[in-house]
Amino acid sequence: MQDDTVNEDTPLVAEDGTFTYNRSVSTYLDEAIGSERQHEIEKVWPAAHLIRDAILGEIDEPYDGWYDPHSNPANKMKNKCSLICIRAESRINGLIAVTMWTLILISFFEPPHWCRVLGLDTDHRYGSCGAVLEATDPSDESISYYPNFGLMMLTEHQAHTLQLICVLILVSRILIRIGRNGFEMWRFFHPEIRYANSLRLLSLILLCFKGTVMFHPFLRLLLLGSYLKDCQKEIVSLVKLIPDVVSIMVIVGAITAFYSVVGVLLFDVSEQGQRDFPNWIEGVWTLWICVTTANYPDVMMPSYNKSRFSGIYFVSFMVIVFFLLMNMVLGSVVEHYDLVMENRKKKMDQMLHQDLARAFELMDPNGTGVVTQDTILALFVILNADFLDIRRLSDEETVKLFNSLDVDHSNEINAEEFQEFGKAFAALAAEPDYTTMVQKRFPEIYASDEWQKVSAFVRSRKFEMIIECLLVLNAVVVVIQSYPELAGEYIANDTAGYNGEFNIWEYFESVFTVAYTVEATIKILVDGWTKYSESPRNVFDFTITVSVLAASIYVYYPNDYDDNRLITFVVLLRVLRLGRLLMAFPAFQDITAVALEIIPKSKSVLQLLFFVTYFFSALAVILYGGLITRDPENRLSELLLDTDFASNEYWGNNFNDMMSAMNVMFNLIVVNNWTTCEGGYEAVTEGKMVRLFFFSFHIVGVVLTNNIVMAFVINSFLSHLRAKKTGPESNQDESLKQ
Repeated sequence: MQDDTVNEDTPLVAEDGTFTYNRSVSTYLDEAIGSERQHEIEKVWPAAHLIRDAILGEIDEPYDGWYDPHSNPANKMKNKCSLICIRAESRINGLIAVTMWTLILISFFEPPHWCRVLGLDTDHRYGSCGAVLEATDPSDESISYYPNFGLMMLTEHQAHTLQLICVLILVSRILIRIGRNGFEMWRFFHPEIRYANSLRLLSLILLCFKGTVMFHPFLRLLLLGSYLKDCQKEIVSLVKLIPDVVSIMVIVGAITAFYSVVGVLLFDVSEQGQRDFPNWIEGVWTLWICVTTANYPDVMMPSYNKSRFSGIYFVSFMVIVFFLLMNMVLGSVVEHYDLVMENRKKKMDQMLHQDLARAFELMDPNGTGVVTQDTILALFVILNADFLDIRRLSDEETVKLFNSLDVDHSNEINAEEFQEFGKAFAALAAEPDYTTMVQKRFPEIYASDEWQKVSAFVRSRKFEMIIECLLVLNAVVVVIQSYPELAGEYIANDTAGYNGEFNIWEYFESVFTVAYTVEATIKILVDGWTKYSESPRNVFDFTITVSVLAASIYVYYPNDYDDNRLITFVVLLRVLRLGRLLMAFPAFQDITAVALEIIPKSKSVLQLLFFVTYFFSALAVILYGGLITRDPENRLSELLLDTDFASNEYWGNNFNDMMSAMNVMFNLIVVNNWTTCEGGYEAVTEGKMVRLFFFSFHIVGVVLTNNIVMAFVINSFLSHLRAKKTGPESNQDESLKQ
């Protein structure tokens, strides 16, 4: 066996000037501890934090308060605990993310606060909430007395227990964070992070008490927000955007007030005036609804039917406010967001340069202008051993990275070469492993001529044409099988031609399902899962194929299942599978490419949209939960009888539970007919103050947040078009920059 130990005389430089070594990084780590090489570890530890930030892109807030377990060898126990906590923290990052979102999900599955406090004498497992939310009309069980989404799956005790478990996990993370800092509490409350950590601690403490249950949804949101840095950036952008939008909205308000006064005087005693302009405040509200397009042109019809000239009043208002000023708001948001993204990128580039420059200075304390091979090797020891949240480099990859940095083959890295570290590491980390299972487990089969011929055929255009022909035949079968439903013919107890018999069309569908399963299997064997899953088309095919296969087996396997909903699901999946044919059109491919590029990058703005809708939903459940009711014993049900809310069957649009509230918030973002829901709550609250809630959400959720999402999509789409016009080389350069 070859000895992998290396003495001080062992050359680490090949004859061609490239850096090589015949020992592993772990061997170097073993040698470093307790030897003269320990000083290299001590030297690179502070720099490793900065380099980790550069690699992960977390370069917006460099933090110097970390405890260095290598700087003071005398504190062996503290150093050992710190290293253990550092590695443990990297390992539980995924668990922490799951825990945070679990806390959020509790809000959707726990009993709402408004019905907990009713104190009904009931044996229902969900207490008062179960008795109320599951109450139905005895004559028609489809009529729920308190319409809700039906997601209440946790009792009060279960919700609190699950919440305490989540709190315990988050507290353990805080203890690990304290441990990684050598159990020095002043580091945990370092000026740069003291407010965030104090807020987390306070939220965790309050979540432990049942007496604060009304505030739990907001505390959960606060905890989640304290961990999501990208969302924090978007919130800051939202706050900075407010002054620009306020200036335009003030003009909108002034013009709306002016038109309201004119409307009161113009329509005076007419039907239009009595209904929409009884006073100037009601006139402002009517015109604001016009701005949201929820009641236009319905609002002007009473006067317009009598005199076409009255249309000038409404049309001129809409042209000035809706078409001009509100689009100026969108333009202001787009411009602001473009500047934010540009400044953010400049700041990121600047901080990246500063982080790498500081790291280089720390690794070169004597100011020689270069860092040695041992220093670089020690750096990889730290990165591999202590920072598990970045990709671990193998020995070969370490050599490859060093050689990519050592451009002049001097076997030393100067400051200019070191600046390319982040880019070189990102490029190396982006190289996936395309080794297939056949190549690993059955190398003889992989090397055989027969397997190579099979692989070439599977990757050929001819194979794709065969699958596309199958798809066309599948489309014909689906149309024939589903023709009665497509033609509008109702067939009792039948779903898309399925009547309990395994007919000829089901045989065809089974053959297609087997064919698609074989296709996916052989492609995965030939290309490997990594390469196969890189194609959105393959992922789409695989998802549909597996879903159809699983659902079909469950439906047709002898059992007591007789629910047509799953059969409908199978049919829908079969139709969706035909969407693969759209991939043949270049225009559809371009749209798909843009969508696939935008979706991953939109995480932060979608988180912001979720935060806003969640906050207003939680607030609405507290303020208006239980007010929408069809319970004849509750007088509130009588207040809804003569409203548009009741006549339009808007019962499901309410704030009786968290998920229903989220649905209402989505309706408000879409805007149309939101006044029907608002009118229902005006009726049950017997006042106009509820308007303030709906108006506030429209400003924050639609005018600000939704416009930020639109600005992001516009910015990303234009960037994609510019990148497409400049060619693949520019696309590659842009990808490296990102």
